[in-house]
Amino acid sequence: MYYNPSDGLRFSTRKQAKQHYGVSRFRHMLHNREIIFTTKHIANDELHYTTQKSHTDKE
Repeated sequence: MYYNPSDGLRFSTRKQAKQHYGVSRFRHMLHNREIIFTTKHIANDELHYTTQKSHTDKE
């Protein structure tokens, strides 16, 4: 969820926020922390847990 404290607007997806503000302004707001990503969910667990096992992993 994205939240803008100055406007009080909440968006459930990044796509909704981009459509409302525009891509350029949305990126600028994220960079300046004017809009906040409020959930701790990771879109893809593979960023932290690789699916491939190394040769040192034991089953």
